[in-house]
Amino acid sequence: MNFTKASTSLFSDITFGKDPQSGQWEYMEPTSLSINLLNVLKNIFINEFLTVNDGTYLDEYGEPDDWIEIYNAFPDTIDLAGLFITDILQDPLKYQILEGSPLSRIPSHEHKVLWADNQTDQGGLHLGFKLDSREEQIGIYQVGSGMIYSLSYSHDFSGAILRRLPDGSGKRTLLLQDPDRGGELGK
Repeated sequence: MNFTKASTSLFSDITFGKDPQSGQWEYMEPTSLSINLLNVLKNIFINEFLTVNDGTYLDEYGEPDDWIEIYNAFPDTIDLAGLFITDILQDPLKYQILEGSPLSRIPSHEHKVLWADNQTDQGGLHLGFKLDSREEQIGIYQVGSGMIYSLSYSHDFSGAILRRLPDGSGKRTLLLQDPDRGGELGK
């Protein structure tokens, strides 16, 4: 059975229950009077991020915003809808990726760019926070299974992209913004 504790969460349809795999108390989808079953997403990575955009990469409004690229290493399409992304690991529920949008889906071995511009009125791929160029944490959190992926940095990455090569694995490398990449994200 699922026993829940009272939660002061500002989000509807979220409860605080015990994860059947880890035994830890986690935020999860309500499963009143039934066993907690989790559809855990794995193999998604924060593949690249940029903290001070010099204008090489523009969002759909022509703005040079900070961005985070998510990579799907899973063999099937995944949907980010309902997941949370944060820049404070102690606040894993900071921003929920909107549900019901085809924009939140990532095909197998593809990328999705989320704009860290604190302009959520611009659409479902625009996050409710900006990135700090000198020191930051970035995490993807799934209710019921915890932190899927996180990273922290404490170095000035102004105007540079920190990326994983090859995608989804390997060592992080620093890349200066390169107009020769064609200004295309997710490639």
